[in-house]
Amino acid sequence: GTHHVVYSHVPKTGGSAIECAAQAWAEAGMWDLMGHVPKANADVCAARCASTPVLRVVSVRDPYGYWASTFKFAWECESSGNGCSQMGTTLRGAGKLSALRGGFASFMRSMAEDTHRLSQSERVATACGRPCEYDVALHTETLQADWNALMARLGAPLNAMPRINSGRIPEGAWGPPPPIRWRGAEGRRWIRASA
Repeated sequence: GTHHVVYSHVPKTGGSAIECAAQAWAEAGMWDLMGHVPKANADVCAARCASTPVLRVVSVRDPYGYWASTFKFAWECESSGNGCSQMGTTLRGAGKLSALRGGFASFMRSMAEDTHRLSQSERVATACGRPCEYDVALHTETLQADWNALMARLGAPLNAMPRINSGRIPEGAWGPPPPIRWRGAEGRRWIRASA
């Protein structure tokens, strides 16, 4: 290809689908699928491929969708009892899993008190720096169209994005709709990341 792609996976932004769709290119050495790692790790991969132009790709999501997905994942973690990796451990350590029982609004009120560890803006900063250094941003809400545009830019064949992590939460778990307005830092960061 014309570029080597370094993909930084921000949790809850469609990254599992991206990693699945790009697996063959990763196995061929054309992509580095970084997973949930700090920017410094992506920098090492980009430097290793300095003989080929590097395209840094990151994924982002509408803040409401991000938090809804985080809630769903946390609910599944708590229901399964297995901790579900770092997110489950972080939520449990912060005492946030108990807020799940009150539904999404309760969870969001609890997260508003201490979102720095799990906010999308912090996770984006971890993956690609502050400000975020990227060439292409894939948006969860338009993932297939964004993916198609990336494939065209790379001169690669189009392929359909798989649907990953689409489990259901039991009826009633969501509780009443939360009165959330995206103001403040998280909303401003989303607007800048989406531009």
